[in-house]
Amino acid sequence: MNSFALSSGFYSMLKQRSVCMKEMTDKEIDYPEKARREYFSDHSIALADAQCRERVDYEGYILKESAPYLTKFLEENQSMIAKITELKSVGENNAQKILKD
Repeated sequence: MNSFALSSGFYSMLKQRSVCMKEMTDKEIDYPEKARREYFSDHSIALADAQCRERVDYEGYILKESAPYLTKFLEENQSMIAKITELKSVGENNAQKILKD
């Protein structure tokens, strides 16, 4: 899943976000996690981060690039997901029976 994060498109998008952050905050903040980790109590950084993410369509890029990986995961694990869903339903029915008694 993280292989798209190694793509040149991802680095380009992060670079654009970093330039935006430098313009808005005058701080070198290369990636969003750094903004959260190092400036977690600075509301102006949080606001700039949100605005820069929107400017470069950060979430849209992540969603677009991760969709094929998520689809493949769901396809490969469809039987396990169905079994978990079935077991969850059985558990819920058993819980209702137990609570009635």
